[in-house]
Amino acid sequence: MQRIGLLIERHWHYGRRLCEGIASRARELGGMSLEFIDWETPAAGRGLRGFAGFIARVWSADIARRLKATGRPVVDVYGGVAETPFVVADQNADLVGRLAAEHFLDRRFERFAFCGYSCQRYSVLRRKAYARALREAGFECDVFEDASFTAEKFGRKVIGRGDYDAGLAARPLAAWLKSLEKPVAVFCAHDLVALQVAETCRKAGLGIPREVAVLGVDDDPLLCDFREPTISSIDPNPFEIGREAVDALAEWLENPGRRPADRRPAPAGLVGRASTQTCPAPEPWLSDALCYIRENIGRNINASEVIAALGRSHTTVEAAFREKLGTTVRREIARVRIEEAKTLLRDAALPLAEVCKRAGFSSKAYFTAAFRAATGLAPGAWRLRLNTKTIRH
Repeated sequence: MQRIGLLIERHWHYGRRLCEGIASRARELGGMSLEFIDWETPAAGRGLRGFAGFIARVWSADIARRLKATGRPVVDVYGGVAETPFVVADQNADLVGRLAAEHFLDRRFERFAFCGYSCQRYSVLRRKAYARALREAGFECDVFEDASFTAEKFGRKVIGRGDYDAGLAARPLAAWLKSLEKPVAVFCAHDLVALQVAETCRKAGLGIPREVAVLGVDDDPLLCDFREPTISSIDPNPFEIGREAVDALAEWLENPGRRPADRRPAPAGLVGRASTQTCPAPEPWLSDALCYIRENIGRNINASEVIAALGRSHTTVEAAFREKLGTTVRREIARVRIEEAKTLLRDAALPLAEVCKRAGFSSKAYFTAAFRAATGLAPGAWRLRLNTKTIRH
């Protein structure tokens, strides 16, 4: 039985899900005894002997140095320190940033912003991916990155101690949010930042989501569901990351002379909540119409039902859709169905029949034909291309 040391926080939902994934895969493989290491152990240089390998959240150069000195294989499930000999099993920042951009673009936003830290690699990578996806769609991104934290201070405060204070400079953040042209879609580096942005908006009298839509990362229920409004968030798939970390470590232990490839599983999806439940439009009632379509897309709604819900004439609604939005009610419903199907297809375990039903298609044949016409691929082929579960390099 090989002893495996785990240096992972358990006070955050993300860390707990990592540990659950690690335990799940270790049980399946067998031969591993998992033991938690106290955060202070690497700093003190004690208690690291006797382990065959480690899975660790390496957020500081000191932790990296202490683990490297053991001479044992290390799988880093944080990736906060550059140029280490460790294998990295971490979230796919490129897909996380792209998913955030797609979420806001799908809701017809035209102004975008990012809020995070300049000291954290994951924050910078998510920002770059988000901005890149927006540029591809013809949009720019405003940025607020707090430079007051160092990576070491952030790791000790937020990861090591579980401090709920995101630490962004309050006054500059408030001034930045007020300066943004509204409505604006703000993608935040993680859920703690999203909460601080939401609270700052509340104090500044900025409405969420009508003026400022807020999206976080990590999908921590205690952060996202226990606030008003609730916070939309991307689930970066820590359970799968934990499983991939065990696979990488097992591979390395079996072949000590061959360093395994890094692992970066795709995000599990985006959990939409109240903080992004809006669809900007020139007229408030048009925004209500777009939201109505999105909220009811799982039913087999049609243009007549949407128009009736608005209490306006067919001519008025269709004219406004054409003039203000460049589409028709029917085409907008069709577009949202396809986008909803794309979101559902990210869950590789969800049957295609269930995707068809939840996206509001009347039959699987119609779903396949409509999806192929919109994307050039059948739903199954699109999912297969998207859900190459792990990027390894």
